[in-house]
Amino acid sequence: MLVVASLLISCVGTWVGSPPPCPPFTEEAVDDVEEMVVTDTHKFLVLWISEMDKYCDGIKAMRGS
Repeated sequence: MLVVASLLISCVGTWVGSPPPCPPFTEEAVDDVEEMVVTDTHKFLVLWISEMDKYCDGIKAMRGS
């Protein structure tokens, strides 16, 4: 029973089936990021968003969509 429970909460249990879709960007969030890019602030946030975009592209490819 303990082995089954550990498998269900591990990576093995979470990747059975399709991974969940990535959440869409909101218009307000896009506006905020555009302002940050124009004012050259929050470079690490912009880097994180680009990494998340790559991740979501990989999830979409895994889902076959």
